[in-house]
Amino acid sequence: MLLIKNGWIITCDNSKNEFKQGNLIIQDGVIREITMGEVSGQERFDKVIDAAGKFVMPGLINAHTHSYANMVKATTENIPLEIWMLYIMAQGKCMDPEDVYYNALLGSIEMIKTGTTSCVDHLAQSLEGLEAALQAYYDIGMRAALAPMISDKSYFETLPIKNSEIPEEFKENTNPSVESLMNTNITLLNKWHGKGERLGIMFGPSGPQRCSDELLIQCSKLAEEYDTGIHSHILETKIQADTALHLYGKPMLIHLDELGCLNERWSLVHSVWLTREEAEIAAHRGAVIVHNPASNLILGSGIAPVNMYRNLGLTVALGTDGANCGGNLNMFEAIKLAAMMHKFSEANPEKWVTAKEALKMATLNGAKVSLQDKKIGSLEVGKRADVVILNPEKSPALLPIQKPIWQIVYAESGAAVETVLIQGKVVLEDGKILTIDEKKVYNEVNGRADRINEKFLSFQENVKKQESFLQKALF
Repeated sequence: MLLIKNGWIITCDNSKNEFKQGNLIIQDGVIREITMGEVSGQERFDKVIDAAGKFVMPGLINAHTHSYANMVKATTENIPLEIWMLYIMAQGKCMDPEDVYYNALLGSIEMIKTGTTSCVDHLAQSLEGLEAALQAYYDIGMRAALAPMISDKSYFETLPIKNSEIPEEFKENTNPSVESLMNTNITLLNKWHGKGERLGIMFGPSGPQRCSDELLIQCSKLAEEYDTGIHSHILETKIQADTALHLYGKPMLIHLDELGCLNERWSLVHSVWLTREEAEIAAHRGAVIVHNPASNLILGSGIAPVNMYRNLGLTVALGTDGANCGGNLNMFEAIKLAAMMHKFSEANPEKWVTAKEALKMATLNGAKVSLQDKKIGSLEVGKRADVVILNPEKSPALLPIQKPIWQIVYAESGAAVETVLIQGKVVLEDGKILTIDEKKVYNEVNGRADRINEKFLSFQENVKKQESFLQKALF
């Protein structure tokens, strides 16, 4: 058993409880008791952590990221998503499964050190690459839901461009079959889903416009059969909204709903350009919005209408997106942006996003994306012990202690993260990762990033040709 004592406990549950001098008793990876005052018989615990003067909170949940991006950050700047994708797809072809493994380790280190204990990784890779990422999460002790990012259309088919206008050299001759894509997902579900009580597998259609209707229907059908979630990019840019009209003659979510696919298993990533009618449908079906404020700003995609979603009763979770378009994997930045950037679009201050609400977006709401909100996302008896301890003395912005939740949301950078537990196991202590050799990972990623950049040179000429074509066709 493990005891965390004397901490200022922030539960992030629906009761919004806080305990100024509280204790967590953890056994077999589960929170068994939350108490106040002195705990007797402390000798019975295998480990006692004194959290006096510190904040004890649930681990943050990064509800959307791409682990492949961790070694190709800072390789593009000031280009919109549709062109940015050309670079990312080429870079992905330059990675082998071992690169994928170290990508996931590097991202996990960054997330754990900034208080994130769980993530949803939307990853486009071979079966071997997908398993490499899962192995990395398993090795470091991270909680992760992997959503293989799948498509059965070539990229240029997914844009509002007539097929006759697309140069032949840009057209792909073969696309994967629905059956092969589903078989990969089923293989992962059978082998990895639930492993270590930390890993999960979801279905991850890249975006409805990038998938045949058959693929979307199969994802929905099998997600129901395997009782898991569906994670998909939805209307990230204005061009994608135009694409929906080009492909379907109607808004994207209306088409998805008419297919009978949309339900509470869906997490709708970005959702920057949903119409009100689409948002009402999403609310009626119980889908979750995943807001990625940093990447939407960096790529110039727009600002998601979060206030509309809140007013309609939609659950809003938060993600960093990939480090190559969001800058980093620090959820404290996402929380702060989400708390600040939607005030200007709401005239009534009483309706502004509160600090408590922003923190909940990154905890309990995030857990709903992987259908794990009964297990993680808040500090409650019976839930998994994914716990973060913040030491205000390591982050002067948190001092003096006035209103901890407000200070965590608007002032914390991750610098105060001192101890992290995942499934009741200490994975970070005094700011140091305990489960893997950090230095080895850093050495590996530096060398591997250089090799990826070298391999990319062979794709560069073709990417530039494609970029020139899209600049004329779309912008």
